[in-house]
Amino acid sequence: MKEYLISLLAAAPVLAIVGILSPEGVRSGLSKHLRLIAALVWICILIAPLSNLIIGWKDWQNGDFSFGTEQNDQSDYQSVLDEALESHSTAYFCDMLTQTLEERFSIAKGELRCHVAWAKNGDELRPEKVTLFLSGNAVWMSPAEMEDYVTDLLGCECVTVIE
Repeated sequence: MKEYLISLLAAAPVLAIVGILSPEGVRSGLSKHLRLIAALVWICILIAPLSNLIIGWKDWQNGDFSFGTEQNDQSDYQSVLDEALESHSTAYFCDMLTQTLEERFSIAKGELRCHVAWAKNGDELRPEKVTLFLSGNAVWMSPAEMEDYVTDLLGCECVTVIE
């Protein structure tokens, strides 16, 4: 449909210019022929979508009820779904790890942030490295205890950064 509208918008000024530049006069048969050709071109452009309708009608009679809609590849949708699921899962994981550490070490909300680097092994996604960002009163906590807890919990490297 987009291509159809673009062809209409492109043809209209071209055909108008042809009509304006064609010579006027009583004996000017050329003017009549140019205008006739321009009108035929315009009619062809206007009825171009009818060919799709005719093809759709033939398909409908043969039992194909797609009505010309595009058949989207299911794998495209599956990859988008997998990416969205992976993104939300990793964000949820970071939120839950932050909440667990805040409760375990009595850290006020907002004074601890977690960043997790992920390793992908085939379809399996696992944490590779956790970085804990401490701010506010959390900087006085023992980072070694938190790092050991996270390492034991997840089985990956953990480092602490003070903001």
